[in-house]
Amino acid sequence: MVLSYHIEAADFQALCESVATGGSRRAGEGFARGFFRNLTVGFVVGLVGVILINMVAVRPPAWFWPALIGFLAAAVGFAVLFAVLHVRGRRRAVPLEGGSILGEQVLEVGPAGITQSSRWHRSESHWSGVVEVRNAGKHVFIMIDSCAGYIVPKRVFASPQEERSFFEAVEQFRSGASRGGA
Repeated sequence: MVLSYHIEAADFQALCESVATGGSRRAGEGFARGFFRNLTVGFVVGLVGVILINMVAVRPPAWFWPALIGFLAAAVGFAVLFAVLHVRGRRRAVPLEGGSILGEQVLEVGPAGITQSSRWHRSESHWSGVVEVRNAGKHVFIMIDSCAGYIVPKRVFASPQEERSFFEAVEQFRSGASRGGA
């Protein structure tokens, strides 16, 4: 089966989001984001609780309010700095149009594996190297690692039947590879 299509920056961003939120089941991704969010919420709730208890139970010392305001100002400053650096880093992480990721792509799916080629590049993977196949909204991601995969926008399929036949072919080739095929 041969598919020819154009990968856009939004398609690449969808792969990045899939990696960040779902990750590879084999690699156990997706744990860190929720853990650190819960840790941060717990810290803030605990800090606010301790401050409120101290304000009600004990009269705060003279240094308390300036220290609290300084701490909150520093926390807001670090949060803004982190947000700015995060946005700048994500903007830099967009591949070039016409490079190996964005632009016109030809994806060949066969018994031996997957081959994707563009004007300047060619990439091949055996089915035994495919970690998982993700059906993610408007895309299919054929993952070859926890953070790398082939992007197939669903807009390339002319019908739901063509999309189903693609999935069936991919699953058939993958199951053949797990039994000792390519």
